[in-house]
Amino acid sequence: RELTARPDWRQLICLVAMQLDDGTILRSIRLADQPRVSRRRIVRRTTASMDDGLQLLLQGVAADQARVPKLVLGLENIGVFDRVDIIDTRPESIAAIEAVGFQIRCVFQHEKEGTP
Repeated sequence: RELTARPDWRQLICLVAMQLDDGTILRSIRLADQPRVSRRRIVRRTTASMDDGLQLLLQGVAADQARVPKLVLGLENIGVFDRVDIIDTRPESIAAIEAVGFQIRCVFQHEKEGTP
């Protein structure tokens, strides 16, 4: 699957939602730019196109620890991300039920120079 320069974000959100099971809830989905690292400092990007290294940041809660890597695998299989990383997991209680809070970073693929 390919995201164009003007992607349909609704379609992406639907693809992400399809990776959730009954024991996993997303609290937030945030699109952010990746800082570009130069030799001396980090340079913030000022545009928001796919070639600028956008990332999708997900926060949520899973019923148990095993559901988090399962979600990561599903997100990788969508085919639009270069990398999907678990940033953080932590124990959480929701209405006196033990759960696992998580943060996941999905780095978008972008065209490499010289590819059609």
